[in-house]
Amino acid sequence: PRPPILFANGKSPLSYPTQGLRVQPMGSLVIPGLRLEELAEHKEIVDLHAQLGVLTTLADIPSVTVEGEGTKHLTISSESLDHLNRQLQFLVYTNTDFDPDTVDYADIRYAYFQGTIPIRIQHKRLLQIFDFSEDDIATKVTIVTKTFLRYNMLRQLIASVRKFYPTINIIIADDSEHPEKVQGENIEHYIMPFKKGWFAGRNLAVSQVTTPYFLWVDDDFIFTQDTRIELLLQVAKNTNLDVISGVVRDDLGLARKFTQKIRIEEGDDLGDCLFRSKGYYHAVEGFPDCVVADIVVNFFLADTTKVQSVRFDPRLARVGHTEFFMDGLGKLRVASCSHVTIDHASKIWPPSVWQNKMYKKFREPVNTESNDKFWFYKYNLKCIHYT
Repeated sequence: PRPPILFANGKSPLSYPTQGLRVQPMGSLVIPGLRLEELAEHKEIVDLHAQLGVLTTLADIPSVTVEGEGTKHLTISSESLDHLNRQLQFLVYTNTDFDPDTVDYADIRYAYFQGTIPIRIQHKRLLQIFDFSEDDIATKVTIVTKTFLRYNMLRQLIASVRKFYPTINIIIADDSEHPEKVQGENIEHYIMPFKKGWFAGRNLAVSQVTTPYFLWVDDDFIFTQDTRIELLLQVAKNTNLDVISGVVRDDLGLARKFTQKIRIEEGDDLGDCLFRSKGYYHAVEGFPDCVVADIVVNFFLADTTKVQSVRFDPRLARVGHTEFFMDGLGKLRVASCSHVTIDHASKIWPPSVWQNKMYKKFREPVNTESNDKFWFYKYNLKCIHYT
C-alpha cells in the first residue's frame, strides 16, 4: 500500500523525528529528538501511540507520571517542562508484530497538536561481496549472450572478444534444436529446451554470472578497438548507475544512439497510462558522454545483483527488450554512453544467416501480436502513448 502523506502542524510546540528511524524486526530503539517547546497548560500531557510495537522508558524522572508502559499507548505527564523533556529522552520503541519490511506510524499528541513518527521496520540487508582483482577485468566482468541457430555469428562474436579480452569469461544460453559444440577457454555453453525463448535464455545466462558486473551483447555483435569495457566500468564505479549502455554501430559504421523515457500517469480502476518517448533526462555528472534515461540499447554493462533482482520475464519468448526496463522502472538507474561502441554484424553479407528460413520462422513468426497487449495486462494499463 502507498504510504500516507504526513503533515506537520503549524506552530506546533512538539519536536519529533519525521524520517530516518530504523529498527530490526522485534528490535528496540530510543526515539531521538522528542521535545516539548512550551507550556500550554498547568499540567503537561503527551500521548504516544504505536501500531506494531510497544513503548517503554529507560529511566524514571522525578515529578513525571508514566502510564501504559509496555503497551502500544503511553501517556507522559508532568507539571515541569524540564522534567517532561528529560523523560522524553528515554522513550523506547520495541517492535512486537513481526514483518521483515514495513513501517510503523507512531502518533504523538499534545493538547490540540498531533504528529506522526514513521519507524522503518526492516532486516539489515547483507552486502553481497565479490572477490576480484583491481588489475584483472576478467574478475570483474563476464560477457553474456543468448543464441539461437546463428553459430557462425556466435563464433564471430567470440573471436572478436578474444582479440581484446583473451581471458574474460563468456556465458552462452542456447535454445537451438540441434546444438553445436561451442568450445574454448573460459566459455560456458548452457543448452536449453528447444525454442525456450529469448528472455528465458537471458535469465539462465545472467543467473550463472559470478562477477560483480556483466556485459550483455547480442550474438551478432562484433568487438572492436572501441569496445572498451573498462570505460563503462569506470562510469559504474564512480556513479550510482546500475545499467550503462554503449552504442551499436550499423553496417555503414553509423552509431545508433538509443535512449527513451517512460512516464506513468496514474489512472483509475481501469488502469494507468504509459507514455514512452525518445530522449533522455540529463548528462551524468563527471561523464559528459553519458546521459540518464529509462531505456537503452541492447549492449550494456550491468550490476549483477541488481539485474538478478529484477530478472527477465520468461513469457517473452521471441521478442522483448523494453519489458526488462519497464520491470526495472524505479529499481534500476540507467544511462547510455556514446564513447563506447560495438559493431553489428552485416545483414547484407554474408546473406546465409539472415536468409535462414528456420531462423526467420522463429524470429519473425507469422501473425505475431504486438507486445502491447501483454503490457496492458501485466502492467495494468488502459492506454499507451508513443511520442
